[in-house]
Amino acid sequence: CIFAYGQTGSGKTFTMEGSPANKGVSPRAIQELLNQVEGLKETSTYTVTLSMLEIYNETILDLLPLGGVGKDREKLEIRQAGDGGNQVVGLTETIITSMAQVEELMKQGQRNRAVGSHDMNEHSSRSHSIITLVARGKNHIDGTTTYGKLHLIDLAGSERVGKTDATGDRLKEAQNINKSLSALGEVINALGNKKATHVPYRNSKLTFLLQDSLGGNSKVLTFVNISPAVYNLGETVCSLNFATRCRSTELGQAKKQSGPSGEDSASKSSASSGMRRVVSSASTTSLNSSGLLTPASKRL
Repeated sequence: CIFAYGQTGSGKTFTMEGSPANKGVSPRAIQELLNQVEGLKETSTYTVTLSMLEIYNETILDLLPLGGVGKDREKLEIRQAGDGGNQVVGLTETIITSMAQVEELMKQGQRNRAVGSHDMNEHSSRSHSIITLVARGKNHIDGTTTYGKLHLIDLAGSERVGKTDATGDRLKEAQNINKSLSALGEVINALGNKKATHVPYRNSKLTFLLQDSLGGNSKVLTFVNISPAVYNLGETVCSLNFATRCRSTELGQAKKQSGPSGEDSASKSSASSGMRRVVSSASTTSLNSSGLLTPASKRL
């Protein structure tokens, strides 16, 4: 997974989404994936799906619901598959084939995302936004199947209530944001401690959802955004300490996500069981020149 971390107002959303004239990490990553899929079509067939959700006050909400966003949005739950992976039941997935389609989906998701204002940021994201890409492929030459998953995450910003002067809903949002970010830090600390016997993934919806992409057979890239203002020195030091912990954490040996010849992960006994297999077994991967999804480096 790739995510942007930092205090409120430090530029995380711009880092991940960018602007029409200066694309951010998410559209650049998706464009690169689609380019490589197109370049490999003579030897392999890939299907890429996109979903987009937010975690608002420890509640998971679909940002691309088929019927549009109503007043009472359906609350989704994370379920653990039989082989240990996690999936969000009822989340809308869309097969993507072009960047024009992706840009429309991202605009729709951004419109549906929870935002608010406080003393530190006029347009503050009040939720964690997660774009998930799942790629499934089959090699025409030897019949092997490959699969991979990539999370693109715009985290809500950490806040000090004394500075934001938050009250009411803004205060509740800030408390939930800080709690989930603390849980993320605890998970990273545990992953970096070779003597740790337990990783507290279940302490928040964020870490529970990302469990199969934070530990073990995965790769994580972190952007840490900081403010240049002296007024924010304390938050800057905290963010840099978080970056130091991330940099010193190793996840172990990454492995290629593939199946035997003739096995198509997308055509199991049912569509739902096939999805469970993809979600539970996949990690952040990249396409190589041979047409297979292969893991990149393993440092967090």
